[in-house]
Amino acid sequence: MRMIKHIFGIAIVLALGVKARVRNYFLRLAYAGAFLLSAAVAPAQSLYVADFQTDNVYEYTTNGVQSTFASGFNFWVAGLAFDNASNLYVAVESGAIAGQGQIIKITPSGAQSTFASGLQGPTGLAFDSAGNLFEADWGSGKIFKFTTNGVQSTFASGLRTPNGLAFDGAGNLFEPDGDSGIIYKFTTNGVRSTFASGLQNPVGLAFNIAGSLFVSDAGATGPYEGGGYIYEYSTNGVQSTFASGVNYPGHMAFNSLGILFVGWGENYSGGIYEFTTNGVQTTFATGLVDPAGLAFQGLTLPPAANPPSIITNPADFYAMANQPATFTLTAIGSGTLNYQWQFNGTNLLSATNSSLT
Repeated sequence: MRMIKHIFGIAIVLALGVKARVRNYFLRLAYAGAFLLSAAVAPAQSLYVADFQTDNVYEYTTNGVQSTFASGFNFWVAGLAFDNASNLYVAVESGAIAGQGQIIKITPSGAQSTFASGLQGPTGLAFDSAGNLFEADWGSGKIFKFTTNGVQSTFASGLRTPNGLAFDGAGNLFEPDGDSGIIYKFTTNGVRSTFASGLQNPVGLAFNIAGSLFVSDAGATGPYEGGGYIYEYSTNGVQSTFASGVNYPGHMAFNSLGILFVGWGENYSGGIYEFTTNGVQTTFATGLVDPAGLAFQGLTLPPAANPPSIITNPADFYAMANQPATFTLTAIGSGTLNYQWQFNGTNLLSATNSSLT
C-alpha cells in the first residue's frame, strides 16, 4: 500500500493556519503544518488481452513483454474480467452460432472450466462488487447476470448489439449499444435510462479512478482508420473529447496509475494504444489481429463513489503550558483512508492516524 494521487490515486493536502499566543498561562494552539489524506489500491499487475481472431489470450508485463496465457478456445474470444480471487473469465463467441457461446473460467494456475454455456455471442464481461458476473450477449440483445455459483438470470433485454460493460462506484451498470449509438445506465435493480446518445459506434467502456466514464467510439461505418474518438463523461454526464483521430478504438482498461489502454484492430491488424492522463498517445503493443477484451490482473476495485475529503478540520483550542495537546480531524471517503501529518513539508514520524498529539 502506498500514498498515491486521487482516491485510489489523488491525494488531498490541506494547509492549516498557524497561531500561538500566551493568555493567562494558557496557550492558544493551532497546528502549523499540513495534513495528507489519501486512499490506496494495489498497483496494477499484468494486462491480459483477448485477441478475437487468433483465439488466444495474451499476457503483457508492465513493460510490454508478451506471452500466451491461454489458447485453444472454440472460435472467437472476446470480453475478459477478473474476479477477486484472480480467476480470469473469458467470453467465447463460438463463431456467433446461436446457443454455442460460452464463458470459460481460468484459475491463476491456468486450469480451465466452463462457467456458462448456451449463450448467443457473449462479448463484454464485468463483475459487480458482490462478485456477480454480468455478460453482454449481443446475439440475443440481452445482459445476463450470473451469481457466484453460476445461476443465470436475465438482467436486461431489448438491446441492440450490447458490447462492453462497466460498473461505477455506486453499482450502476453501463452498456454501449453500438447500433443505436446510446450509452445506457442500469441501476442495481435493472431500471434503464439513457446516459448518453448521439454516438456513432460505441464499443468499449472504462471508468477512471475519479469516476469519469470513458467511451471508445469507432466512428461511422466505412473507413475507420483515423476516424475514431475516445470521449470522457463526467459523473453528471458532461461530454468532452479525450482523444480523436484514433484508429478504430475498441475495448479499454485503466491501470492503477490512471493510464488508459485501448485495443484497436482493422483488416487483421491490431494493437494496443496507451494514453496518459492528459491524453498523450503512444503504442503499447502491436502484432495483434483484433484485441476484443482487456483486463488488468489485481485491479478489480470499481471507481470510488466517494473521494476522500476532510469534513472537520483540527480546531484551535487552549491548553496548559507544557501539557500535551491533541489535534483531531474527521475524514470520509470510499476505500481505506491513509493519514499522514506533516510539518514544513516533512512527514512527522508515526503521525499516521486521524489525530496528532
